[in-house]
Amino acid sequence: MFLKKYLIVTFLLLTLFSNAQIGIGTPKPSSDAALEIKSSTKGFLPPRLTTAERDAIPSPSLGLVIYNTTKNCLEWYNGTIWYSGCNTTAVAPSFLCSTATSGTMTQGQAVSGVTQTITATGMSPGPFNISATYDGVTFSASGTYTGAGSQNIVLTASGTPVGGGTGTYVLNTTPSCSFDRPITGTTTATTSGVTTCNFASNGTLTQGQPITNATQIIKANVTKIGTYYLKGTAVNGILSELTGTFTALGSQEMTIRLSGTPINSGPTNFSIGGCTFTRTVAPAP
Repeated sequence: MFLKKYLIVTFLLLTLFSNAQIGIGTPKPSSDAALEIKSSTKGFLPPRLTTAERDAIPSPSLGLVIYNTTKNCLEWYNGTIWYSGCNTTAVAPSFLCSTATSGTMTQGQAVSGVTQTITATGMSPGPFNISATYDGVTFSASGTYTGAGSQNIVLTASGTPVGGGTGTYVLNTTPSCSFDRPITGTTTATTSGVTTCNFASNGTLTQGQPITNATQIIKANVTKIGTYYLKGTAVNGILSELTGTFTALGSQEMTIRLSGTPINSGPTNFSIGGCTFTRTVAPAP
């Protein structure tokens, strides 16, 4: 008899959970609801956390709901930031790259005491590792985002500038931003003109992906040794920069460095230093 009752109860439980719908306070939950709670005298009470307790949640799940006792607001996580049910505007993650600068850089000399302060806003709490590299110099910083407000981060430079002119440094973050820092050069080189714009192409360009190690090698007839630097107009989200140092006269190679994130796929035409060339951007994978 006991076994028979046990089997009946087990069958009923299996039937209940196999329906994939649960009703509390109602025997017939809505067909489009996995869980329906019905009451005319009580409400639903989500977990109550302070802002500090909320920000201490490691990797919150998409759609996680809490009641923020610091703000007295219902909040939910959209995968990037905490949205509020109160009359406040959510702040999207962003970076400002021009907060402050210190130190100077000189061609051929190891940098020392050079920093760039940026501001991160609306970032979820967690670790960060930020860097930006150009012409032999890397600005970098690592640490922890403390919350969704604004936080200043000091990037410290290391390395030795190869060329003079102005270096453009693009953060490896999403979203990204960039900043320019002058590099004091020595003698400015001169040429009698470019002899070939398509001596060699290196690296790949892919739609929506930050460019790494992509260059275009051209040749020119050098009439005066020294440094050179030219910056082309950004095309399709891609910046072209021509920088380096000539140590000999005559026919010499020059390196055009490509940086940024391509917006569209397909052929992209560049023009810099009297040279034009085309590189193809592969479609996003």
